[in-house]
Amino acid sequence: MDKGKMGRGKIKIFLDEIYEKYGKKKFIERDPVKYVHIFSDPEDMEIVGFIASTLSLGRIDQIFKAMDKLLFVMGEKPKEFFIEERNFKGILKNFTYRFFRGNDIEDLFERIGWILKNYGRIKNLFLKHWNSEKNMKIAIQNFVSEIGVKNSFLLPDPQKGSPCKRLNMFLRWMVRKDDIDTGLWSEIEKSNLIIPLDTHISRIGRVLGFTKRKSNDWKTAEEITNALKEFDPEDPLKYDFALCRAGIEGEIRRFLEG
Repeated sequence: MDKGKMGRGKIKIFLDEIYEKYGKKKFIERDPVKYVHIFSDPEDMEIVGFIASTLSLGRIDQIFKAMDKLLFVMGEKPKEFFIEERNFKGILKNFTYRFFRGNDIEDLFERIGWILKNYGRIKNLFLKHWNSEKNMKIAIQNFVSEIGVKNSFLLPDPQKGSPCKRLNMFLRWMVRKDDIDTGLWSEIEKSNLIIPLDTHISRIGRVLGFTKRKSNDWKTAEEITNALKEFDPEDPLKYDFALCRAGIEGEIRRFLEG
């Protein structure tokens, strides 16, 4: 069944129902956003969110193991860990996760320290690029370029076709405000966000008729985001977390079969 056959109204009801059901803090325990909520200081939340989103690929249990190791190194006050003058080389020599080795994360840590020293907060660096263009794709491209990590897979470039799932997820965590997302970056309108596109969301987008594209790239992310704007123009990504949970729980399959 496609979106045209099932009707916009029916999809709207379904989306709102799953948002009301899954948009609750109790569901974050199986999602990397839980690490943001461990902290109360906005700057600590921002730093930990940036790192957690960067590592968010693969099995959730493995993501958690990797993040737990990094939190042990950073301690209870991540900002203080980064603003101290330090050499990060060698502190993660035994760390490995997916495509990343210890030296990759040490380089990321060094770049975070550089951001804090030169801009005060990660937010300030991103807003520099957002305010100059008010275009999310260009803002992310310039943000990634200025950070300049050595392993480009840590922070992919949308100009090279990447949907930038992990960075878009981080931005959702920072910009939106509800039980799941923090709303720490109120300077950006949530209507400007792009959905964090992975194979799970792209499949859901296709079965609900939000896109016909088969490539999981930036353009597909834009198409799915624009389709969601039909249901909530001001806050299309309110449905992102709920769609993920509903997919895992089989609710989308049951909706389509019904």
